[in-house]
Amino acid sequence: MREVPLTTRAFDLLTALRRPQGLLFTYRKSPIRDLKTAWAAAIRRAGIAHYRFHDLRHTFNSRLVEAEVIADVRKELMGHSRVGTFIAFIPTSSCPCCGRPSGVSKPGTRPNSTL
Repeated sequence: MREVPLTTRAFDLLTALRRPQGLLFTYRKSPIRDLKTAWAAAIRRAGIAHYRFHDLRHTFNSRLVEAEVIADVRKELMGHSRVGTFIAFIPTSSCPCCGRPSGVSKPGTRPNSTL
């Protein structure tokens, strides 16, 4: 099992959904066993094309870069034990107009779905 850091907003949203017992995320009252199937259905319903669940990791790291979190802390938060794995998640360029890492949307806007 892995501990996942949450923003205050995410924590508050999940706390509001809390139940006295049982699982929070289910499908037809059964545990979700295949995340890929659930993810594919969710992005299809949301009208998002070509966005893998794994892309969220890249977005998370880009947001940490945006927040000027140092590399060692980002590596730890992403759960990478090897530097070689972590390097693949480092944004390679920035947008010339706003300085954000490529593929990172402005906070509060829809993420770029072509990652």
